[in-house]
Amino acid sequence: MALTFAEAMRQVRQEGMEALTALVRQSAQDVEHEASKPRAAGGRMPIDTGFLRNSVVATVDGSLPGPTGIGLSRDQRFASLGQPNTQAALSQAQVGNVIMLTWTAFYAAYVEHNAMFVRGAIEMWDAIVEQNARELAGRLARRSG
Repeated sequence: MALTFAEAMRQVRQEGMEALTALVRQSAQDVEHEASKPRAAGGRMPIDTGFLRNSVVATVDGSLPGPTGIGLSRDQRFASLGQPNTQAALSQAQVGNVIMLTWTAFYAAYVEHNAMFVRGAIEMWDAIVEQNARELAGRLARRSG
């Protein structure tokens, strides 16, 4: 059965929103990956113990998490970390949501001031989105044609 014009437009709109949502989610995940990339791999994040790298927390339209590890020994800091899953939070993001990536290690601000690992990744936002948009357009073109 053929779709009416209105039904076809709703379908196009729905597919467009799904593609845009996928673009936002992937781009946010890529920014997190870039910010957490070690210097040894071409990134800006200095890695000593891995605590800073693993302290990243993603929130979607949520509150800012507080610092972790203050007043704890090194072993206690690692035990309290819990390895938050940023992908789970980002998979809930929708177009228009505020996505926050926060490194909660108590010394994260100090390292950011010196290494600018977050700022460097954020400055790549436009290029990351453009790259992901090209990849998404290619996948959509292969699927439809």
